Amino acid sequence: MNSGGNKRGRGSWLIGLCGGSCAGKTTLAEKLQARLLPVRSEILTCDRYYKPLDHLPFEERQRQNFDSLSMLDLPLLERHLRQLKAGLSVEVPVYDYHRHTRSSQTEVFNPLPVILVEGILLFASARLFRLLDLKIYIEVDDDLRLARRIERDRAERGCSPESVLKQYFATVLPAHKKLVEPTRALSDLVIRGEGETGEAVDRVVARLRGNSPLKIDPERFFQDQAERESQEQKDNGPVEA
Repeated sequence: MNSGGNKRGRGSWLIGLCGGSCAGKTTLAEKLQARLLPVRSEILTCDRYYKPLDHLPFEERQRQNFDSLSMLDLPLLERHLRQLKAGLSVEVPVYDYHRHTRSSQTEVFNPLPVILVEGILLFASARLFRLLDLKIYIEVDDDLRLARRIERDRAERGCSPESVLKQYFATVLPAHKKLVEPTRALSDLVIRGEGETGEAVDRVVARLRGNSPLKIDPERFFQDQAERESQEQKDNGPVEA
C-alpha cells in the first residue's frame, strides 16, 4: 500500500494470480514482489472487494456464500483496475473478516509499474479477466488446500475447525469445481503451489523476460524502470539532509 493523492502515472501492468482457496496465491505474490525489484509492485487482493453487509445482522452475515461472484463488488474492482492501468491512483476498500463486512477505512494504491492481483474468482469474471496482462493459475490438491485453510482460518480469523469444514464442503469446494478450476485452461501459465516457491517464481520471471510469448511487451517492463525512477526523483526534488 502506498500513500499519496489521486495522481496520474504511466499505468500499471496487471498480473493476475488465481487458484483455489489456500493454493498459495499471496505467498507467490510476495515472492514475486521481492524478485521483481528494482521494478516496484503492489499486491491487490480481491477479498478487499467483498460487498458491505452492514445492513444484515451479524448471524446472517456469517451465513452468506462468500464463494459466489455476487458477493464481490465487481464494478468497483473493474473500475479500480482500469484506473490503475490508466495511471490513476485508487482508494481501495479494507475488509473486516471478523465483522464480515467492509471497514470504513480505505487505502490508497498508486499505479506502480506492476500490480499483482490475486483472488479465487479473479478469472471467473470475463470483464476482469480481459483486463489482466498475464494470467497465472496456481494448482494444489484439494486435501492440501483444505488443511491449509483450517490452519489459516483458525489462526487468523478465529474460526473453529468444525466451522471451516462445514463452509468448505458446503460452498468453497463446489465453487472451486464450478468457477475456479475450469479457468485453469484459460491461464497463460500454470504452476504448482506445493513446497518451495523458488521454481514457480523463476518460471514467472522467465515469462516476463520474454522467454515465452506474451500479450504485453516485456521490454518495457525492464527498460523503463530507470526512466521512471529518474522522473520521480525530479518530481520529488532533492532530498534534504
